Amino acid sequence: IAFIDGVAGQLFGDLALTVVFSLLASLAVALFVVPTLAARDWRAALAAPSPDSDRRWYQFNAVEALRDDVRSLVASARDGGVGKRVALLPVRIVAGVYLVVRFALAFVVELAAGKILFGVLMVLSLVARAAAYVIFLAVTWGLKPIVWLVDKAFVGALHLYRPLLGGALQARLVVVALSALAFGGALYLASGLGTELIPVLHQGRFQAEVRLPVGTSLGDTAAEVAEIERALDKIPVIAAHSSFIGVENTAGSDTDRGEHSATIYVELTPARDLAAHENKAMASVREVLRGRAGVQYELLRPTLFTLQTPIEVEVRGNDLRLLRQTAEQVEHRLRDLPELTDVRNNLRTGHPEVQVRFDRDQLQARGITVRQAADAVRRKIRGVTPTELRRDGDRIDVVVRADRNDVGTLADLEGLIVGHSLMAPSPAALAGLGAAPGPPVTLGSVAKLKVEEGPSEIRRLDGHRAAVIAADVDGLDLEAAAERIDAALADLRLPRGMSLAIGGQNAEISAARQSLLFALVLAIFLVYLVMASQFESVVAPLVILASVPMAIVGVSIGLWATETTLSVVVFIGLIMLAGIVVNNAIVLVDYALKLRERGLPTREAIRKACDVRMRPVVISTLTTILGLLPMVVGLGEGAEVRRPMALTVIAGLGASTVLTLIVIPVLLDLVTPRRAKVSEPEPAEP
Repeated sequence: IAFIDGVAGQLFGDLALTVVFSLLASLAVALFVVPTLAARDWRAALAAPSPDSDRRWYQFNAVEALRDDVRSLVASARDGGVGKRVALLPVRIVAGVYLVVRFALAFVVELAAGKILFGVLMVLSLVARAAAYVIFLAVTWGLKPIVWLVDKAFVGALHLYRPLLGGALQARLVVVALSALAFGGALYLASGLGTELIPVLHQGRFQAEVRLPVGTSLGDTAAEVAEIERALDKIPVIAAHSSFIGVENTAGSDTDRGEHSATIYVELTPARDLAAHENKAMASVREVLRGRAGVQYELLRPTLFTLQTPIEVEVRGNDLRLLRQTAEQVEHRLRDLPELTDVRNNLRTGHPEVQVRFDRDQLQARGITVRQAADAVRRKIRGVTPTELRRDGDRIDVVVRADRNDVGTLADLEGLIVGHSLMAPSPAALAGLGAAPGPPVTLGSVAKLKVEEGPSEIRRLDGHRAAVIAADVDGLDLEAAAERIDAALADLRLPRGMSLAIGGQNAEISAARQSLLFALVLAIFLVYLVMASQFESVVAPLVILASVPMAIVGVSIGLWATETTLSVVVFIGLIMLAGIVVNNAIVLVDYALKLRERGLPTREAIRKACDVRMRPVVISTLTTILGLLPMVVGLGEGAEVRRPMALTVIAGLGASTVLTLIVIPVLLDLVTPRRAKVSEPEPAEP
């Protein structure tokens, strides 16, 4: 998974690294920590007497130390003559005072920090032990029926499993044929599940992008949005809404946004089924917006990261007029499909602009070039910056341009002076005294000015102009929606030079599918290499890998039963299954091969291995399934992304375990020779 590119790699790359490092840590614990703890006899260590076991908890070390010190002081006082005793009397008095003070301090410290604290801790320990014992008894008695039922279930399952395994070993080819048929049926079932890139996240909020005709003033846009919000107040499932009208004039702002556009943010009331609640609210908002004349809208859900629109039809061509006509035809056909919502065309109504078309003959007659005239218009409209004004460390551009009041109308633009005509040279000019400028040339005399609608956006794909018709999907998966679009556009006659292509998330799915299939094959290959090196065999790992197709059978049935579509998340679960489902088969095959090496016949070794290993195989499967059940239930935000992966692992692992206990022994019996070289006996395994 760590080597996957695109959306899947960004979404689950950290997950793969987390699993890898956690498994490495658990391997180290299993190899070193667990054996160390298991080798220690904790009962003997706790029962062994300590060096201070004969000491009572209520005895004070300070009293014993004072007693020993007094005895030493008295003994030293009796030594020597009378003169020595009298001479050392002050020293002994000081020593006695020191012993008393030290005893008092030691007694207080030992009493406070030792006996009282020890007593409190002992009481707490007794209470904790009593509570733990009570809880242990309660849990033990409470779990006894469950343990009894589980044990009986295992015993009953083992009694049923033995004759079933015996019959499977007697009809090996039938089992293999049925397994192959089940795998083929699973692939057929998976082909009809439908696809999507990432499951839709339902957060109880969405936004409506509203656009009015280009040229609508900010006040008119605000009035229209106010009426829309009053209509939204009547929808009971909407808890709150707010709006943002216009657009901030920044470099990153959209080209088709302006005073005529607005964004309405909608937040919904809490609900148990948030997906149905959200779809109902969006349908109500569409009804409100659909009834507004001249209003174009688009409803968007918040996403974890930026993705392309679910459906995008790309119309490519170099002729802008034909491109617009073809895009409008495609847009009309997509609007007729009830499964598509919020159909929009990026070639929207553009902003009005004044187009200037120069008459080259008139310019040449006046001795002015097109570049000179265009530069003159640009200098007067946009302005030039001849210098800068510096004040208090700031630099302020000085822009020289025509007054806005002088270029406010089309007639004003036609009156702009773009140069002066060249006159015939006068005698003064011939004498080198300079030439007087000719009459001024206005823009209207050398060009035609016309108000036209400019393109709202010019997009290029692979070097060609392109129009993109985007839409959202309602009630269909992306693959089915793409098929409906292909059928709707099949009889559309395209002008020469025009072409159509379906992009959006559908193209991202195709790219992600190739990357994920490569990752799945790579995972299976790496697992095979590890097993081949450990078993020192080529055939045994292949038998173990047969559990992967059995897992796909369970995945297909699980996804079909829960109406879950194929997505990047499901493929990630499949890649994880490639490394999980082989564990049960490894445990089974490894023990069977060891029994065979000890001299048991192949079939008897397989039977015994299945009897011994059935319980650990089932237990390991149940622990994994129970650990993933909270993800399947879908608690918390973002459950829509986690649920398909957990469902894939649970369904695949469950089916693989059941089929592994039957199919793997049959395959092992088919590929293993009847006789084996007897090796030295090994200690029996539990």
